[in-house]
Amino acid sequence: MPQESPEKKKSSANPYRTVSASERRARRMARETSKARRLSDEGRDDVRATERKPSAAAALPQEVINELLANPTKVVTEDDLRRDYSYVIADLRSMALLAAALVVLLVALAFVLPR
Repeated sequence: MPQESPEKKKSSANPYRTVSASERRARRMARETSKARRLSDEGRDDVRATERKPSAAAALPQEVINELLANPTKVVTEDDLRRDYSYVIADLRSMALLAAALVVLLVALAFVLPR
């Protein structure tokens, strides 16, 4: 798969930096498992403490990666939504015209009909 340029990826992929529910769930599960591991390892200051590698800030934990691979999400762009739901705008426009015509008709009838 060809990689997108950083400028294009930044503008089209996720401009508001939103996070999907599955990604939040995966991160939460990863935090909980790492917290459980820390609690179970508490008091065990053995050789593993010296073997720990510093984690990179940008790298995702393996649990998060596994969760994201197990539950992929589809990215929907605004253009896709406009194309798929263009009929909604047309329906709303016609309903607004109908409502405005009915209000004008009611006002005209209020002046024309005797009391």
